[in-house]
Amino acid sequence: MPLEKIDANEAYMRALRNKFRQYPSRKKGVERLLPVPRINVSPSFTFGPDSRVFTSGSCFARYIEKSLEFSGFPILSLLTDLPELPDNSGFSPNKYSIFSVLNELRWAANKDDVDVDELLLENKDGTYLDLQINATLSADLDTMRTLRRIYMDSYAKAFEADVVIITLGFSQAWFDKKLGCYLNIAPSRQTLKQYPDRFEYHSLSYEDIYSALKEIQKLLAENSKTPPRLLLTVSPVPLVATFDEKDVLVANTYSKAVQRAALEQFCTEYDADYFPSYEIVTLSDMKYAWIDSDFRHVRPETVDRIMAQVLNAYTEGHSSAKLLEARGWVETYFAAGRYKKVIQLVEDLEEDGTQAPEALKLRQALSYRRMGRPDLAQIAFAAVAEMDGKHAEDAAKSAQLAPRAPIDADAQSPEDYKQEALQRLDDLDISIGQNADLDWLRSYVENSRPPESEVTSDSAKEVKSIVSSLKRLLDMKKYRSVVEQLDTSIEEWPNEPELHWHRGAAHRKLKNFSHAIDDMIVVANSSFKAADKARMLAISDCEKYDMSEKLKHLQGMDA
Repeated sequence: MPLEKIDANEAYMRALRNKFRQYPSRKKGVERLLPVPRINVSPSFTFGPDSRVFTSGSCFARYIEKSLEFSGFPILSLLTDLPELPDNSGFSPNKYSIFSVLNELRWAANKDDVDVDELLLENKDGTYLDLQINATLSADLDTMRTLRRIYMDSYAKAFEADVVIITLGFSQAWFDKKLGCYLNIAPSRQTLKQYPDRFEYHSLSYEDIYSALKEIQKLLAENSKTPPRLLLTVSPVPLVATFDEKDVLVANTYSKAVQRAALEQFCTEYDADYFPSYEIVTLSDMKYAWIDSDFRHVRPETVDRIMAQVLNAYTEGHSSAKLLEARGWVETYFAAGRYKKVIQLVEDLEEDGTQAPEALKLRQALSYRRMGRPDLAQIAFAAVAEMDGKHAEDAAKSAQLAPRAPIDADAQSPEDYKQEALQRLDDLDISIGQNADLDWLRSYVENSRPPESEVTSDSAKEVKSIVSSLKRLLDMKKYRSVVEQLDTSIEEWPNEPELHWHRGAAHRKLKNFSHAIDDMIVVANSSFKAADKARMLAISDCEKYDMSEKLKHLQGMDA
Protein backbone atom coordinates (compact mmCIF):
# COMPACT_ATOMS: atom_id res chain seq x y z
CA MET A 1 0.00 0.00 0.00
CA PRO A 2 1.45 3.45 -0.90
CA LEU A 3 2.75 5.61 1.90
CA GLU A 4 1.04 8.57 0.24
CA LYS A 5 -1.37 8.98 -2.69
CA ILE A 6 -2.30 12.40 -4.16
CA ASP A 7 -3.60 13.86 -7.41
CA ALA A 8 -1.01 14.18 -10.21
CA ASN A 9 -1.50 17.93 -10.67
CA GLU A 10 -1.20 18.54 -6.95
CA ALA A 11 2.04 16.53 -6.93
CA TYR A 12 3.51 18.86 -9.56
CA MET A 13 2.25 21.96 -7.75
CA ARG A 14 3.74 20.73 -4.49
CA ALA A 15 7.07 20.10 -6.20
CA LEU A 16 7.09 23.65 -7.53
CA ARG A 17 6.41 25.02 -4.03
CA ASN A 18 9.28 23.01 -2.54
CA LYS A 19 12.44 25.15 -2.67
CA PHE A 20 14.53 22.17 -1.59
CA ARG A 21 13.30 19.59 -4.10
CA GLN A 22 16.45 19.44 -6.25
CA TYR A 23 19.55 17.59 -5.14
CA PRO A 24 22.52 19.98 -4.84
CA SER A 25 25.09 20.07 -7.63
CA ARG A 26 28.27 21.97 -8.34
CA LYS A 27 26.21 24.39 -10.42
CA LYS A 28 23.39 24.96 -7.98
CA GLY A 29 22.99 24.46 -4.26
CA VAL A 30 26.50 23.20 -3.52
CA GLU A 31 26.52 25.27 -0.32
CA ARG A 32 23.72 23.04 1.02
CA LEU A 33 25.97 19.98 0.80
CA LEU A 34 29.59 21.08 1.26
CA PRO A 35 31.46 20.86 3.54
CA VAL A 36 28.55 19.67 5.68
CA PRO A 37 24.87 19.51 4.69
CA ARG A 38 22.29 22.11 5.60
CA ILE A 39 18.97 20.25 5.59
CA ASN A 40 15.65 22.03 5.79
CA VAL A 41 13.38 20.97 8.67
CA SER A 42 9.65 21.68 8.97
CA PRO A 43 8.54 20.95 12.55
CA SER A 44 4.93 20.13 13.32
CA PHE A 45 5.27 21.34 16.93
CA THR A 46 7.46 23.49 19.16
CA PHE A 47 8.41 23.36 22.84
CA GLY A 48 9.54 25.97 25.33
CA PRO A 49 12.45 26.29 27.77
CA ASP A 50 10.37 24.82 30.60
CA SER A 51 9.31 21.76 28.60
CA ARG A 52 10.27 18.51 30.28
CA VAL A 53 12.30 16.29 27.96
CA PHE A 54 12.93 12.55 28.09
CA THR A 55 15.51 10.96 25.77
CA SER A 56 16.17 7.31 25.04
CA GLY A 57 18.13 5.27 22.55
CA SER A 58 21.68 4.64 21.45
CA CYS A 59 24.80 6.64 22.32
CA PHE A 60 23.68 9.43 19.99
CA ALA A 61 20.73 9.96 22.37
CA ARG A 62 23.28 10.75 25.08
CA TYR A 63 24.77 13.48 22.89
CA ILE A 64 21.31 14.97 22.47
CA GLU A 65 20.67 14.70 26.20
CA LYS A 66 23.92 16.51 27.07
CA SER A 67 23.22 19.33 24.61
CA LEU A 68 19.70 19.86 25.96
CA GLU A 69 20.96 19.77 29.54
CA PHE A 70 23.62 22.37 28.59
CA SER A 71 20.79 24.48 27.17
CA GLY A 72 18.91 24.40 30.48
CA PHE A 73 16.01 22.10 29.63
CA PRO A 74 14.60 19.91 32.44
CA ILE A 75 15.89 16.42 31.46
CA LEU A 76 13.83 13.66 33.06
CA SER A 77 15.88 10.77 31.65
CA LEU A 78 19.08 11.45 33.61
CA LEU A 79 19.89 8.51 35.89
CA THR A 80 20.54 9.66 39.46
CA ASP A 81 21.39 8.01 42.79
CA LEU A 82 23.12 5.09 41.08
CA PRO A 83 24.56 2.43 43.38
CA GLU A 84 28.34 2.04 43.53
CA LEU A 85 29.39 0.04 40.49
CA PRO A 86 32.67 -1.72 39.65
CA ASP A 87 35.20 0.55 37.90
CA ASN A 88 35.42 -1.76 34.89
CA SER A 89 31.69 -2.27 34.57
CA GLY A 90 31.34 -0.45 31.24
CA PHE A 91 28.01 0.88 32.48
CA SER A 92 25.99 2.87 29.95
CA PRO A 93 22.33 3.93 29.88
CA ASN A 94 22.16 3.39 26.09
CA LYS A 95 19.34 1.46 24.44
CA TYR A 96 20.53 -0.09 21.21
CA SER A 97 17.33 -1.40 19.63
CA ILE A 98 13.77 -0.11 19.56
CA PHE A 99 12.65 -3.16 21.56
CA SER A 100 15.02 -2.22 24.39
CA VAL A 101 13.17 1.09 24.68
CA LEU A 102 9.81 -0.68 24.47
CA ASN A 103 10.76 -3.15 27.23
CA GLU A 104 11.66 -0.36 29.65
CA LEU A 105 8.41 1.50 29.00
CA ARG A 106 6.37 -1.70 29.45
CA TRP A 107 8.00 -2.41 32.82
CA ALA A 108 7.77 1.25 33.91
CA ALA A 109 4.03 1.23 33.20
CA ASN A 110 3.56 -1.89 35.34
CA LYS A 111 6.31 -1.58 37.96
CA ASP A 112 4.40 -3.34 40.71
CA ASP A 113 3.89 -6.44 38.57
CA VAL A 114 7.51 -6.84 37.44
CA ASP A 115 9.54 -9.64 39.02
CA VAL A 116 12.94 -7.93 39.10
CA ASP A 117 14.81 -11.13 39.97
CA GLU A 118 13.44 -12.81 36.85
CA LEU A 119 15.20 -10.20 34.67
CA LEU A 120 18.59 -10.91 36.27
CA LEU A 121 20.97 -13.71 35.32
CA GLU A 122 23.29 -15.35 37.85
CA ASN A 123 26.93 -15.80 36.85
CA LYS A 124 29.03 -18.78 37.90
CA ASP A 125 30.85 -16.63 40.48
CA GLY A 126 27.59 -15.71 42.24
CA THR A 127 27.32 -12.20 40.82
CA TYR A 128 24.37 -11.10 38.66
CA LEU A 129 23.94 -9.27 35.38
CA ASP A 130 21.06 -7.54 33.59
CA LEU A 131 21.15 -8.02 29.81
CA GLN A 132 18.62 -5.22 29.48
CA ILE A 133 21.46 -2.92 30.59
CA ASN A 134 24.89 -4.34 29.81
CA ALA A 135 26.60 -7.66 29.13
CA THR A 136 29.71 -6.87 31.20
CA LEU A 137 28.21 -5.16 34.25
CA SER A 138 28.08 -7.71 37.08
CA ALA A 139 27.51 -7.06 40.76
CA ASP A 140 25.90 -8.61 43.82
CA LEU A 141 22.17 -9.31 43.78
CA ASP A 142 21.11 -6.31 45.86
CA THR A 143 23.10 -3.87 43.69
CA MET A 144 21.59 -5.23 40.49
CA ARG A 145 18.07 -5.17 41.97
CA THR A 146 18.60 -1.51 42.93
CA LEU A 147 19.91 -0.66 39.47
CA ARG A 148 16.95 -2.35 37.77
CA ARG A 149 14.46 -0.40 39.93
CA ILE A 150 16.29 2.86 39.18
CA TYR A 151 15.85 2.10 35.48
CA MET A 152 12.11 1.45 35.88
CA ASP A 153 11.65 4.63 37.93
CA SER A 154 13.60 6.59 35.33
CA TYR A 155 11.48 5.34 32.41
CA ALA A 156 8.29 6.03 34.37
CA LYS A 157 9.24 9.72 34.05
CA ALA A 158 8.70 9.42 30.30
CA PHE A 159 4.99 9.51 31.13
CA GLU A 160 5.49 12.95 32.72
CA ALA A 161 7.45 14.41 29.79
CA ASP A 162 6.26 17.07 27.37
CA VAL A 163 8.65 15.82 24.67
CA VAL A 164 10.09 12.34 24.21
CA ILE A 165 13.11 12.01 21.91
CA ILE A 166 14.02 8.50 20.78
CA THR A 167 17.08 7.60 18.72
CA LEU A 168 16.93 4.24 16.95
CA GLY A 169 20.26 2.42 17.00
CA PHE A 170 20.53 -1.02 15.37
CA SER A 171 18.20 -3.56 13.78
CA GLN A 172 20.33 -6.49 14.99
CA ALA A 173 18.92 -7.79 18.27
CA TRP A 174 19.06 -10.75 20.65
CA PHE A 175 15.97 -12.55 21.95
CA ASP A 176 15.54 -14.23 25.34
CA LYS A 177 13.32 -17.26 24.69
CA LYS A 178 12.66 -17.87 28.40
CA LEU A 179 11.38 -14.34 29.10
CA GLY A 180 9.89 -13.84 25.62
CA CYS A 181 11.52 -10.45 25.10
CA TYR A 182 14.46 -8.82 23.35
CA LEU A 183 17.71 -7.95 25.12
CA ASN A 184 19.48 -4.62 24.97
CA ILE A 185 22.81 -6.15 24.02
CA ALA A 186 24.33 -9.43 22.87
CA PRO A 187 25.07 -11.94 25.65
CA SER A 188 28.73 -12.85 26.10
CA ARG A 189 30.10 -16.21 24.97
CA GLN A 190 30.43 -17.15 28.63
CA THR A 191 26.73 -16.43 29.22
CA LEU A 192 25.78 -18.48 26.16
CA LYS A 193 27.71 -21.45 27.54
CA GLN A 194 26.10 -21.10 30.96
CA TYR A 195 22.58 -20.74 29.50
CA PRO A 196 22.58 -22.88 26.32
CA ASP A 197 19.55 -22.71 23.98
CA ARG A 198 18.11 -19.71 25.84
CA PHE A 199 19.03 -16.94 23.37
CA GLU A 200 18.54 -16.27 19.66
CA TYR A 201 19.92 -13.69 17.26
CA HIS A 202 17.30 -11.79 15.21
CA SER A 203 17.75 -9.41 12.32
CA LEU A 204 14.69 -7.19 12.74
CA SER A 205 12.34 -6.54 9.84
CA TYR A 206 10.47 -3.40 8.86
CA GLU A 207 7.30 -4.86 10.43
CA ASP A 208 9.12 -5.59 13.71
CA ILE A 209 10.34 -2.02 14.05
CA TYR A 210 7.09 -0.42 12.95
CA SER A 211 5.03 -2.51 15.40
CA ALA A 212 7.38 -1.59 18.27
CA LEU A 213 7.03 2.10 17.44
CA LYS A 214 3.24 1.79 17.50
CA GLU A 215 3.29 0.08 20.88
CA ILE A 216 5.60 2.77 22.31
CA GLN A 217 3.21 5.45 21.09
CA LYS A 218 0.28 3.59 22.69
CA LEU A 219 2.07 3.18 26.05
CA LEU A 220 2.93 6.88 26.18
CA ALA A 221 -0.61 7.89 25.27
CA GLU A 222 -2.25 5.56 27.81
CA ASN A 223 0.04 6.32 30.75
CA SER A 224 0.48 10.10 30.40
CA LYS A 225 -1.98 12.79 31.51
CA THR A 226 -1.08 14.66 28.34
CA PRO A 227 0.56 12.50 25.67
CA PRO A 228 4.07 13.84 24.93
CA ARG A 229 5.18 15.04 21.52
CA LEU A 230 7.48 12.56 19.80
CA LEU A 231 10.73 13.54 18.06
CA LEU A 232 12.42 10.54 16.45
CA THR A 233 15.82 10.05 14.86
CA VAL A 234 18.07 7.31 13.52
CA SER A 235 21.50 7.20 15.09
CA PRO A 236 24.29 7.77 12.56
CA VAL A 237 26.65 5.63 14.66
CA PRO A 238 27.28 2.44 12.64
CA LEU A 239 27.50 -1.16 13.77
CA VAL A 240 30.83 -1.98 15.37
CA ALA A 241 30.51 -5.53 13.99
CA THR A 242 27.79 -7.72 12.50
CA PHE A 243 26.38 -11.13 13.34
CA ASP A 244 25.24 -11.57 9.72
CA GLU A 245 27.35 -13.25 7.05
CA LYS A 246 27.35 -9.96 5.12
CA ASP A 247 30.09 -7.37 5.02
CA VAL A 248 29.52 -5.04 7.98
CA LEU A 249 29.26 -2.09 5.55
CA VAL A 250 26.29 -3.77 3.84
CA ALA A 251 24.75 -4.94 7.12
CA ASN A 252 24.95 -1.44 8.56
CA THR A 253 23.24 0.04 5.49
CA TYR A 254 20.31 -2.35 5.96
CA SER A 255 20.18 -1.66 9.69
CA LYS A 256 19.85 2.10 9.16
CA ALA A 257 17.65 1.91 6.05
CA VAL A 258 15.01 -0.39 7.56
CA GLN A 259 14.69 1.79 10.66
CA ARG A 260 14.59 4.96 8.58
CA ALA A 261 11.80 3.47 6.42
CA ALA A 262 9.77 2.40 9.45
CA LEU A 263 10.08 5.88 10.95
CA GLU A 264 8.91 7.49 7.71
CA GLN A 265 5.66 5.52 7.76
CA PHE A 266 5.18 5.95 11.51
CA CYS A 267 5.66 9.74 11.35
CA THR A 268 3.27 9.92 8.38
CA GLU A 269 0.52 8.05 10.22
CA TYR A 270 1.01 9.29 13.79
CA ASP A 271 1.58 12.62 15.53
CA ALA A 272 5.39 12.44 15.48
CA ASP A 273 8.32 14.20 13.80
CA TYR A 274 11.47 12.81 12.24
CA PHE A 275 14.68 14.83 12.60
CA PRO A 276 17.41 14.11 10.01
CA SER A 277 20.46 13.78 12.28
CA TYR A 278 21.40 10.57 10.44
CA GLU A 279 21.41 12.36 7.10
CA ILE A 280 23.31 15.37 8.44
CA VAL A 281 26.16 13.20 9.70
CA THR A 282 26.39 10.63 6.91
CA LEU A 283 26.23 13.25 4.13
CA SER A 284 29.08 15.20 5.73
CA ASP A 285 32.69 14.89 4.65
CA MET A 286 34.17 12.16 6.87
CA LYS A 287 36.73 14.51 8.42
CA TYR A 288 33.91 16.72 9.70
CA ALA A 289 31.61 13.86 10.76
CA TRP A 290 33.54 11.24 12.68
CA ILE A 291 36.11 11.12 15.45
CA ASP A 292 39.30 10.07 13.67
CA SER A 293 40.12 7.22 16.01
CA ASP A 294 37.15 4.99 15.12
CA PHE A 295 35.03 6.50 12.28
CA ARG A 296 31.95 5.58 14.34
CA HIS A 297 31.39 8.23 16.97
CA VAL A 298 30.24 11.65 15.90
CA ARG A 299 32.49 14.67 16.39
CA PRO A 300 31.24 16.96 19.22
CA GLU A 301 31.08 19.99 16.92
CA THR A 302 28.80 18.06 14.54
CA VAL A 303 26.47 17.26 17.44
CA ASP A 304 26.51 20.97 18.36
CA ARG A 305 25.43 21.94 14.84
CA ILE A 306 22.66 19.34 14.86
CA MET A 307 21.35 20.45 18.25
CA ALA A 308 21.50 24.11 17.22
CA GLN A 309 19.24 23.20 14.31
CA VAL A 310 16.90 21.27 16.63
CA LEU A 311 16.66 24.26 18.96
CA ASN A 312 16.19 26.75 16.12
CA ALA A 313 13.45 24.62 14.58
CA TYR A 314 11.62 23.33 17.65
CA THR A 315 12.10 26.04 20.28
CA GLU A 316 11.78 29.11 18.05
CA GLY A 317 15.38 30.15 18.61
CA HIS A 318 16.37 29.10 22.13
CA SER A 319 19.08 31.32 23.61
CA SER A 320 21.61 28.46 23.55
CA ALA A 321 21.13 27.82 19.83
CA LYS A 322 23.52 30.62 18.81
CA LEU A 323 26.27 29.33 21.07
CA LEU A 324 25.84 25.70 19.96
CA GLU A 325 25.78 26.78 16.33
CA ALA A 326 28.91 28.91 16.73
CA ARG A 327 30.66 26.14 18.66
CA GLY A 328 29.92 23.64 15.90
CA TRP A 329 30.72 25.82 12.89
CA VAL A 330 33.89 27.35 14.36
CA GLU A 331 35.50 23.93 14.67
CA THR A 332 34.34 22.90 11.20
CA TYR A 333 35.55 26.07 9.49
CA PHE A 334 38.87 25.97 11.38
CA ALA A 335 39.48 22.38 10.23
CA ALA A 336 38.70 23.50 6.66
CA GLY A 337 41.15 26.40 6.88
CA ARG A 338 38.37 28.98 6.49
CA TYR A 339 39.80 31.34 9.08
CA LYS A 340 37.82 34.43 8.07
CA LYS A 341 34.62 32.50 8.82
CA VAL A 342 35.96 31.48 12.24
CA ILE A 343 36.75 35.09 13.16
CA GLN A 344 33.39 36.33 11.89
CA LEU A 345 31.42 33.70 13.85
CA VAL A 346 33.10 34.58 17.14
CA GLU A 347 32.62 38.31 16.51
CA ASP A 348 28.93 37.81 15.64
CA LEU A 349 28.39 35.75 18.78
CA GLU A 350 29.87 38.45 21.01
CA GLU A 351 28.03 41.24 19.20
CA ASP A 352 24.80 39.46 20.20
CA GLY A 353 25.85 39.72 23.84
CA THR A 354 26.98 36.10 24.29
CA GLN A 355 30.36 35.51 25.91
CA ALA A 356 32.38 33.27 23.60
CA PRO A 357 33.89 30.37 25.57
CA GLU A 358 37.64 29.88 25.80
CA ALA A 359 37.81 27.23 23.06
CA LEU A 360 36.17 29.58 20.53
CA LYS A 361 38.35 32.53 21.51
CA LEU A 362 41.43 30.34 21.09
CA ARG A 363 40.32 29.35 17.59
CA GLN A 364 39.85 33.04 16.79
CA ALA A 365 43.39 33.84 17.95
CA LEU A 366 44.87 30.95 15.98
CA SER A 367 42.91 32.04 12.90
CA TYR A 368 44.36 35.54 13.09
CA ARG A 369 47.83 34.04 13.36
CA ARG A 370 47.34 31.70 10.40
CA MET A 371 46.06 34.60 8.32
CA GLY A 372 49.30 36.49 8.95
CA ARG A 373 47.85 39.04 11.41
CA PRO A 374 50.07 38.67 14.50
CA ASP A 375 48.96 42.09 15.76
CA LEU A 376 45.33 40.94 16.07
CA ALA A 377 46.40 37.46 17.17
CA GLN A 378 48.28 39.01 20.11
CA ILE A 379 45.14 40.83 21.28
CA ALA A 380 43.05 37.64 20.91
CA PHE A 381 45.60 35.49 22.77
CA ALA A 382 45.67 38.06 25.60
CA ALA A 383 41.88 37.78 25.86
CA VAL A 384 42.16 33.97 26.14
CA ALA A 385 44.84 34.33 28.83
CA GLU A 386 42.55 36.61 30.87
CA MET A 387 39.83 33.95 30.87
CA ASP A 388 42.12 31.88 33.12
CA GLY A 389 41.06 28.55 31.58
CA LYS A 390 43.10 25.48 30.72
CA HIS A 391 44.72 27.24 27.74
CA ALA A 392 45.54 30.43 29.66
CA GLU A 393 49.26 29.72 30.17
CA ASP A 394 49.96 28.89 26.52
CA ALA A 395 47.85 31.82 25.35
CA ALA A 396 49.80 34.17 27.64
CA LYS A 397 53.07 33.02 26.07
CA SER A 398 51.69 33.65 22.59
CA ALA A 399 50.39 37.07 23.62
CA GLN A 400 53.88 38.12 24.76
CA LEU A 401 55.20 38.03 21.19
CA ALA A 402 55.57 41.59 19.90
CA PRO A 403 52.96 42.22 17.19
CA ARG A 404 54.28 43.10 13.77
CA ALA A 405 52.64 44.53 10.71
CA PRO A 406 52.26 42.24 7.69
CA ILE A 407 55.44 41.99 5.60
CA ASP A 408 55.52 44.55 2.77
CA ALA A 409 57.12 42.65 -0.11
CA ASP A 410 57.37 45.79 -2.28
CA ALA A 411 59.45 47.65 0.31
CA GLN A 412 62.13 44.98 0.66
CA SER A 413 64.54 43.07 -1.50
CA PRO A 414 63.58 39.41 -2.08
CA GLU A 415 66.34 38.29 0.29
CA ASP A 416 65.22 40.69 3.05
CA TYR A 417 61.64 39.56 2.56
CA LYS A 418 62.74 35.94 2.88
CA GLN A 419 64.78 36.54 6.04
CA GLU A 420 61.96 38.51 7.68
CA ALA A 421 59.50 35.71 6.93
CA LEU A 422 61.86 33.07 8.31
CA GLN A 423 62.40 35.13 11.49
CA ARG A 424 58.67 35.31 12.07
CA LEU A 425 58.34 31.57 11.61
CA ASP A 426 61.10 31.10 14.21
CA ASP A 427 59.13 33.33 16.61
CA LEU A 428 56.04 31.19 16.12
CA ASP A 429 58.10 28.06 16.74
CA ILE A 430 59.17 29.49 20.09
CA SER A 431 55.52 30.30 20.90
CA ILE A 432 53.77 27.10 19.93
CA GLY A 433 56.53 24.53 19.57
CA GLN A 434 57.33 22.31 16.63
CA ASN A 435 54.46 22.28 14.17
CA ALA A 436 54.06 20.57 10.80
CA ASP A 437 52.36 23.58 9.26
CA LEU A 438 55.27 25.84 10.27
CA ASP A 439 57.78 23.37 8.88
CA TRP A 440 55.91 23.35 5.59
CA LEU A 441 55.75 27.16 5.48
CA ARG A 442 59.46 27.45 6.24
CA SER A 443 60.23 25.06 3.39
CA TYR A 444 57.96 27.07 1.12
CA VAL A 445 59.68 30.37 2.01
CA GLU A 446 63.09 28.86 1.40
CA ASN A 447 61.97 27.90 -2.14
CA SER A 448 62.35 24.19 -1.50
CA ARG A 449 58.73 23.16 -1.54
CA PRO A 450 58.40 19.65 -0.04
CA PRO A 451 56.99 16.71 -2.01
CA GLU A 452 53.20 16.69 -2.21
CA SER A 453 53.01 13.76 0.21
CA GLU A 454 54.63 15.89 2.93
CA VAL A 455 52.28 18.86 2.65
CA THR A 456 50.24 18.94 5.85
CA SER A 457 48.61 22.37 5.71
CA ASP A 458 44.82 22.21 5.99
CA SER A 459 44.48 24.77 3.20
CA ALA A 460 46.82 22.75 0.95
CA LYS A 461 44.67 19.67 1.47
CA GLU A 462 41.56 21.68 0.71
CA VAL A 463 43.12 23.07 -2.49
CA LYS A 464 43.91 19.54 -3.59
CA SER A 465 40.30 18.57 -2.98
CA ILE A 466 38.99 21.58 -4.92
CA VAL A 467 41.28 20.94 -7.90
CA SER A 468 40.31 17.26 -7.92
CA SER A 469 36.62 18.18 -7.98
CA LEU A 470 37.18 20.30 -11.12
CA LYS A 471 38.32 17.37 -13.26
CA ARG A 472 34.84 16.34 -14.38
CA LEU A 473 33.87 19.92 -15.27
CA LEU A 474 37.07 20.33 -17.28
CA ASP A 475 36.49 17.03 -19.07
CA MET A 476 33.01 18.29 -20.02
CA LYS A 477 34.53 21.66 -21.09
CA LYS A 478 32.28 23.53 -18.66
CA TYR A 479 34.77 26.33 -18.19
CA ARG A 480 32.23 28.86 -16.93
CA SER A 481 31.30 26.50 -14.10
CA VAL A 482 35.00 26.09 -13.30
CA VAL A 483 35.38 29.87 -13.04
CA GLU A 484 32.27 30.20 -10.85
CA GLN A 485 33.46 27.49 -8.48
CA LEU A 486 36.96 28.91 -8.26
CA ASP A 487 35.63 32.44 -7.66
CA THR A 488 34.14 31.15 -4.40
CA SER A 489 37.26 29.17 -3.46
CA ILE A 490 39.63 32.07 -4.15
CA GLU A 491 37.58 34.29 -1.85
CA GLU A 492 38.60 31.93 0.95
CA TRP A 493 42.17 31.23 -0.24
CA PRO A 494 43.23 34.27 -2.29
CA ASN A 495 46.94 33.43 -2.10
CA GLU A 496 46.79 29.87 -3.43
CA PRO A 497 48.50 30.03 -6.87
CA GLU A 498 47.16 26.65 -7.97
CA LEU A 499 43.59 27.96 -7.80
CA HIS A 500 44.56 31.04 -9.83
CA TRP A 501 46.33 28.80 -12.35
CA HIS A 502 43.19 26.75 -13.04
CA ARG A 503 40.90 29.78 -13.08
CA GLY A 504 43.26 31.60 -15.46
CA ALA A 505 43.31 28.58 -17.78
CA ALA A 506 39.49 28.49 -17.76
CA HIS A 507 39.33 32.23 -18.50
CA ARG A 508 41.64 31.71 -21.49
CA LYS A 509 39.30 28.99 -22.83
CA LEU A 510 36.42 31.47 -22.47
CA LYS A 511 38.57 34.17 -24.18
CA ASN A 512 38.38 36.36 -21.05
CA PHE A 513 42.03 37.28 -21.56
CA SER A 514 42.15 40.28 -19.21
CA HIS A 515 40.96 38.11 -16.29
CA ALA A 516 43.22 35.29 -17.40
CA ILE A 517 46.28 37.55 -17.33
CA ASP A 518 45.42 38.77 -13.83
CA ASP A 519 45.37 35.17 -12.59
CA MET A 520 48.55 34.26 -14.43
CA ILE A 521 50.35 37.25 -12.86
CA VAL A 522 49.48 35.88 -9.40
CA VAL A 523 50.87 32.47 -10.40
CA ALA A 524 53.97 34.00 -12.00
CA ASN A 525 54.70 35.86 -8.76
CA SER A 526 54.70 32.63 -6.73
CA SER A 527 56.87 29.54 -6.35
CA PHE A 528 54.20 27.34 -7.91
CA LYS A 529 55.64 24.77 -10.33
CA ALA A 530 53.84 26.40 -13.29
CA ALA A 531 55.07 29.93 -12.45
CA ASP A 532 57.36 30.20 -15.50
CA LYS A 533 54.71 28.92 -17.86
CA ALA A 534 52.15 31.35 -16.36
CA ARG A 535 54.55 34.25 -16.95
CA MET A 536 55.06 33.21 -20.61
CA LEU A 537 51.32 32.88 -21.22
CA ALA A 538 50.60 36.23 -19.58
CA ILE A 539 53.27 38.01 -21.66
CA SER A 540 52.05 36.35 -24.83
CA ASP A 541 48.43 37.36 -24.17
CA CYS A 542 49.44 40.93 -23.23
CA GLU A 543 51.34 41.33 -26.49
CA LYS A 544 48.65 39.67 -28.57
CA TYR A 545 45.77 41.71 -27.14
CA ASP A 546 47.68 44.98 -26.61
CA MET A 547 47.46 45.18 -22.83
CA SER A 548 50.45 47.44 -22.30
CA GLU A 549 49.96 48.23 -18.60
CA LYS A 550 49.81 44.58 -17.63
CA LEU A 551 52.81 43.89 -19.88
CA LYS A 552 54.84 46.60 -18.11
CA HIS A 553 53.99 44.96 -14.78
CA LEU A 554 55.21 41.59 -16.02
CA GLN A 555 58.39 43.05 -17.47
CA GLY A 556 59.00 44.79 -14.15
CA MET A 557 58.74 41.39 -12.42
CA ASP A 558 61.37 39.97 -14.78
CA ALA A 559 63.68 42.92 -14.14
